[in-house]
Amino acid sequence: MIGATVNGYLGGVVRGTATTTAPDGVYEINANLPAGAYTVTGSTPGYMTQIKTGIAVTAGATTLASFNLQPQ
Repeated sequence: MIGATVNGYLGGVVRGTATTTAPDGVYEINANLPAGAYTVTGSTPGYMTQIKTGIAVTAGATTLASFNLQPQ
């Protein structure tokens, strides 16, 4: 979904934000996130926020998290 906001939380603190997704829905939060188990949220106006927990981030690796936002 174009223009969605994705946030990555570690220990309840926002560690990275992608304010908009690309036209194909791809986003990148930050290539330098500390390793850990993240909670990641995806949201955009008119759709319900989706929350994913336990997203394992490894330093120096790409981590994938897909969202399927549903209309409100």
